[in-house]
Amino acid sequence: TPYPTPNPYEPTDPYIPYPTPYPTPNAYEPTDPYTPYPTPHPTPYPTPNPYKPTDVPYTPYPTQYPTYYPNPKPYTPEPTAKEPCNDDVYTSSDCYVVGEEIVVGFDQCYAKPRDWAGLYYKEDYELQLEYLPWQYLCGSQDCSEAVASGYVTFKDDSFGPWPLQKGEYVAYLIHESAAPPYESYAESYPFKVVNVGDECYQTCASSLSTDMECYDDIYKNAASDISVIVDFVNCDSHPKDWIGIYRASDNPSKLGNPLAWVWAACGSTDCGDDMTYSGYVDKYGTVEFDFSSLPYGEYRAHLIKHLYPFPEYQAEASSDVFYVKKICEYRRE
Repeated sequence: TPYPTPNPYEPTDPYIPYPTPYPTPNAYEPTDPYTPYPTPHPTPYPTPNPYKPTDVPYTPYPTQYPTYYPNPKPYTPEPTAKEPCNDDVYTSSDCYVVGEEIVVGFDQCYAKPRDWAGLYYKEDYELQLEYLPWQYLCGSQDCSEAVASGYVTFKDDSFGPWPLQKGEYVAYLIHESAAPPYESYAESYPFKVVNVGDECYQTCASSLSTDMECYDDIYKNAASDISVIVDFVNCDSHPKDWIGIYRASDNPSKLGNPLAWVWAACGSTDCGDDMTYSGYVDKYGTVEFDFSSLPYGEYRAHLIKHLYPFPEYQAEASSDVFYVKKICEYRRE
């Protein structure tokens, strides 16, 4: 062959005397036109607080805080001391005329349905003999209610032998028993029954009187102690006898609630330790009433025995009428 086989290492195309005009672009340089500033930062503000709901309005305050301290234990007040209780029985007088009704009052601590009151001769202190008149404390020989406080009246033969004859007697409280001798849990002071025409040995007469007949605004403004002062004599006195102020027009035999009242034993509506149940308190005394709360009008003070419960109190004694006025008449003279 005229020419040898071409060199396998030589290109077959014509030789290019010059290199390519530009080198291969740098792999680290972008191919797009140069960006003078970096691209913006990622989202300029963070997404909303994940604890804030996006669909409902934000609750600005949390729900109520838990209790940081345990709830205190409920306060239990100290129990009040119970007042001492004593069974008591007493009569409306210490002397009666044959045939006169006898009223027996009582207070008992543990009332039972068949408790009863009986009248006995004074010498029958062991209750060995047959009782005289008797009745259950509910007021008859047929009832069976338990009554803690009240009175019963003996006035005819519906409760036993009547009338009581001249002599000395005692009233007893007795629990239901089958037969004598009965056991008493309270007894009254002895009382007498005298024949018609004979005088009772009792020389006391209950009474009330006020220190003035008229109280007015001038007295009210001038006095430091604006009181109606009531002096009283309370025969056959008992700790639960009381004195009340009523209108002069009220019926002394059927009195309702008073305008003002105090216990005769202590001159207050709360005698505290002064309230005793011995069956005897001073029969002479003085109590006071503030008349500034009384409207103008006419009034009386009444002594009420504990024997007569509401709603119809009965006056044992009454004062004369006294007045509460704007100006009393004696000032006009």
